[in-house]
Amino acid sequence: MNYRQILFLSGVLSFACLFIPFIWLEIGPGGYKLYGPTVPHIFIYGGLITGKDLSFWGISFAFTTQLCAILFFSITSFLAQSSRSIQRSFNFLILHTFLLALFPFWLKTYVWGVICNSDGADLTIHWQAGIVLYAVLVFLNIFGLIQTFRASR
Repeated sequence: MNYRQILFLSGVLSFACLFIPFIWLEIGPGGYKLYGPTVPHIFIYGGLITGKDLSFWGISFAFTTQLCAILFFSITSFLAQSSRSIQRSFNFLILHTFLLALFPFWLKTYVWGVICNSDGADLTIHWQAGIVLYAVLVFLNIFGLIQTFRASR
C-alpha cells in the first residue's frame, strides 16, 4: 500500500467518523428520578451530539468544532492524496499527526463538559465504534509517514 492509497483511505475513514458514535453517555437511575422516564441517552458522534440541547453555546461550540476538525482532516487527506509533491503529502501527514494526538484530550474535555452540563443525570460513559476508527486512523497515519519517508528517498 503506497502513501497515496493510505491518504485516500484516511480521508474516507475520517469522513465516516462523522456518522459513527464515539461515546454513549447512559442516563442512570438518578437521572431518571430528576428528569423523568423520557430523558434521552446522550450520544456523541463525530459530527453531532444527540440527547442534548444544541441551543446551549458550549455544546454547540463543541460539536461544531469537532465537526469542522474532522471535515478538515478528511479534506486535507484527499488534497494530500491528489498532490504530486511527496513533501506536501508528508506535511499534511505531520498536521494529521498533530490533530490525532490532540483528539483524546479534546474528547475528554468534550465529554467532561457534557457531563457537567447534565446536572445530576447520573451519566455512565460507554466507548463506541468511533474509538476503533480513531485507532485505525492513528495506525494509517503512522504507516503513511513511513511510506512518504520511503518514497522521498
